[in-house]
Amino acid sequence: GARQVAGVSTRRGVASPRVHAPSQGGKKYAQREKERTCQFATWNVRSLVNIDGPVETASVRGSRSCKSVEDRRIDVVVRELERCHIEVAGLQETHWFGQESYSVADSVVLSSGRPLPQNGAPFRRGEGVAIVLRGRALKAWKAGGAQWRAVSPRIAVAQLRMSSSQRKPLSLHVIVCYAPTFRSSRLVKDEFFDDLQ
Repeated sequence: GARQVAGVSTRRGVASPRVHAPSQGGKKYAQREKERTCQFATWNVRSLVNIDGPVETASVRGSRSCKSVEDRRIDVVVRELERCHIEVAGLQETHWFGQESYSVADSVVLSSGRPLPQNGAPFRRGEGVAIVLRGRALKAWKAGGAQWRAVSPRIAVAQLRMSSSQRKPLSLHVIVCYAPTFRSSRLVKDEFFDDLQ
């Protein structure tokens, strides 16, 4: 037969730990932890531009604060983030122009790209970063006053107001960066690090 030795079941000289069924308190704790966690991700999308041609990345529809994006590459990205239960995602190399916020499904995309070319300047796409917020992260962003800043085509910052039992509310700053490559000029690298500081 088996005998008990200091919390370990032994049978014929082989020790194995005892297995306990999780208590109700353990299940509640696991549920609370799941509710308190937020999944973050970063993704180099290598371009969210569907076609070279129109500079606009979205068409305006009804909303004053955000623009609604039609079925494009960003929709695929947002659906994949939803499938993976990711609530905050940093996207690099979007190649979008301008600095806008877009409404895509149940998410908001905060995009920072190169300035829109004007006066016959060539349409050179490059860089571009975006922050995708959904679920609790989107609520926290709205609770904080929907604050975000497009620093440059390589850097964007969003502020989330996290709930807290303390007297002061906590703010979480999400920073998305796309650093220059090794082959970039010294000037581009210096500009990036100056903006980052």
